[in-house]
Amino acid sequence: MNQTASNQNRFKVLFANIPTPGNRFMIDLKQGLENYADVVWDHEEFWSMEKDFDIIHIHWPEYLSFEIESYLHKPDESIPSELWEKTITCLEYWSKKSKIIYTRHVQYPHVRHDDEFLNLYRVVASYCNTVIHFANFSIKQFQDFYPELNRVKHVVIPHQNYDSLPNPSTKAQARKYLQISEDANVMLVFGNINENEKELINKAFRYIPNKNKVLLAPKWKIKRRKINYIRLREWVWHLEKKIHKLDKKRRVD
Repeated sequence: MNQTASNQNRFKVLFANIPTPGNRFMIDLKQGLENYADVVWDHEEFWSMEKDFDIIHIHWPEYLSFEIESYLHKPDESIPSELWEKTITCLEYWSKKSKIIYTRHVQYPHVRHDDEFLNLYRVVASYCNTVIHFANFSIKQFQDFYPELNRVKHVVIPHQNYDSLPNPSTKAQARKYLQISEDANVMLVFGNINENEKELINKAFRYIPNKNKVLLAPKWKIKRRKINYIRLREWVWHLEKKIHKLDKKRRVD
């Protein structure tokens, strides 16, 4: 087969999400897939419903457009019915012309996970042919969340290790900088952490048998307590952050 014929037979893939500055996942995935397919990363192509694609790849439903994303930061506002209708129209259109694949990064948006956005995740999932998970636990959770979506194919593809990022420090240098002993077990937890995930992380950390261990969770985030008096609430919050920083076994923000 000559090169022209080979190019003609390549899959056409559309990443249907807005840009994600600072997140290497999409960049690395696009570069990796380009060895086997023609990949376009342009959310506007999703909404225009004009060109042909073999695969529509959705990552975060809340980032299908800047307009949908804007409602993440408007907790008291619902997604307008016109935008809902447009979203469903697009999903129905592509489901008839292409295979829709959804990579399940999170259970629901970190910023807003009320009924409005839980429903958005459910609606998007209902049009998918295949859902990609990073671990088997996610499959069971998906099936518990959406028992009616039993026709969906599930595939586990582990998260990449970000080899594309510069790494000027050795392990020894990093441990020295972070003041972590060379023989300590380190549990790394990256990404934003929801409140309901903290107990699971704490439980996993407790089960590490070595007493010389460190939890490194830079986006743990100490939550402000529900205190009506604002000055007291902020004082308590800053105090709790200082207390956490004194704990050398738990490095959280």
